[in-house]
Amino acid sequence: MQTNQRVRCPNCGSYAWRNYFTSDDFSHRICPSNQVIQIECPACDYLMLMCSRNARVIEAYAPGITSPYLVLSIDSSQKTTLKKIILSTSQIIRKLDLP
Repeated sequence: MQTNQRVRCPNCGSYAWRNYFTSDDFSHRICPSNQVIQIECPACDYLMLMCSRNARVIEAYAPGITSPYLVLSIDSSQKTTLKKIILSTSQIIRKLDLP
């Protein structure tokens, strides 16, 4: 069964669609129940697929949101900042104790 809702896009604020559905395409360890939520925005091309049971992200695409992990060339001062960000992020993840 598939359910659709009209919601606001978390990326740009325009109207987007939230779809709840069951799919055998996602039957793996991330979403063992195959119950998927898809949020899709036609205005900014935002896409999020996540498991509805454990809220783990299966796939995501959000144009305009930058990530420090996509930096191709950096100078020495940026390298120090990037190392601090990566270190603090990894410490937070370890504290969460996720399976």
